[in-house]
Amino acid sequence: MTCGPRPHMSKRVSEHGIPVLQQGALNIYTILPCPLKVRFKQAFEAFMAEHNRTNEMPIYCPTILDGSPKTIEAQMKDAQSEDDLPEMLVTTGFHTIFSRPFKQKYLETGVYTGLTKPEFLEKMPADYQRIAKQYNIGFLAFGSWSLIFDMSVKNAGAYPTCWTDLAKPEFKDKLSIHGYHGKASGTSLLLVLKERMGEKAIEQFGQNIKNIKHFAEVIKGIDSPDPDRVAFNILPNAASVQIPSRKNAAMIEFKDGPLMAPLLMFVKKSKTEACKPLIDFFWSETFRQILEKGDFHMPDTMDWTQNYSFPSWDYLATHDFEELSAELDVEFQKGLNVVK
Repeated sequence: MTCGPRPHMSKRVSEHGIPVLQQGALNIYTILPCPLKVRFKQAFEAFMAEHNRTNEMPIYCPTILDGSPKTIEAQMKDAQSEDDLPEMLVTTGFHTIFSRPFKQKYLETGVYTGLTKPEFLEKMPADYQRIAKQYNIGFLAFGSWSLIFDMSVKNAGAYPTCWTDLAKPEFKDKLSIHGYHGKASGTSLLLVLKERMGEKAIEQFGQNIKNIKHFAEVIKGIDSPDPDRVAFNILPNAASVQIPSRKNAAMIEFKDGPLMAPLLMFVKKSKTEACKPLIDFFWSETFRQILEKGDFHMPDTMDWTQNYSFPSWDYLATHDFEELSAELDVEFQKGLNVVK
């Protein structure tokens, strides 16, 4: 075996001591939902090993080495120049990409290109094609959040039929949600409620939440003796697909469709050609299969005639996501009184 020189690693490290960049490498950050991480890590590590064995420019992905990859992504907001950033970013998070300073410095100037496969764009609605071009957003895939009904809960009352029903007083203490703070899809739901019902709906929605738990705890509690379980559970579909078939539970299909959870891809414009092997991996059938096992779907296989819920992309792209999240959280916390 021929050993090359020791790679030059960034002095900046994650909270677990992982260098956030490797000089001379194709650096990529991947922020994926928990249910996708294990399969992705196995496939991507094999891909990287083969690439790095046969190419002079290696791939470096610190986010699969760190238990808290979002802290690595968060450091992107402190970048002083393009050199402080990874060559590629694949993420479900909005806090960095849609923070106003980052957008102005690195998206609006074209340092990063939002990359959507042309064959994907052709299948997407005209408005999404406009959004991708106008706001420099790369659409890689879409997951979703839905409502899971725990049928073991007695006297659940009427079923909600759309997302705005969840902010009505009759559902007080009947809801649980997977996380909230820092979850892009959680904030997306609050934005949907605000757009459709006004700001007061956020506090009422908070009053309706009895539990905020990790999806694994929610799934464990469904159809169990847990006295704190609730009838209606707001979960990402990537988690819902893990509910054992023996559980007495069902997904409620809303008339306004599932709440979208986009997976976005960005590449440095100056490194697009060098990143082609990485781009090809994320557009490959291998990655498609990983996504589909977590109920994420590439745009060319989605049924765009059905209803989907999501906040206005124009609104998101022209506001600071962190500021929006903080403002919404204040209203949400006013109503919140969750079980500890």
